[in-house]
Amino acid sequence: FRPGNHLAIVNAPQASKGEILDSFIAMHPQGPVIVAGDDYNDLPMLQRGTLKIVRPDAPAELLALADIIAPAASENGIIQALNQGINQAWPYY
Repeated sequence: FRPGNHLAIVNAPQASKGEILDSFIAMHPQGPVIVAGDDYNDLPMLQRGTLKIVRPDAPAELLALADIIAPAASENGIIQALNQGINQAWPYY
């Protein structure tokens, strides 16, 4: 990551990823927010993100929101997609 970038991972089943992202954005309002998800519990978070990464096996509703569809996990897909997202978002940041 570049200086000033942050990484937050939320995977507790009872967590509301959308609400947590709202809190994160309130604390760090500058710059784009890259989010990644693959299931319905990620929908509120994906709706709030600036740039959305979705796995190829995600439900159609999530794929419709995607700015980037990550390659398969066997290809380190999320790493590739995050790098692509950071490179896309960086000029605007």
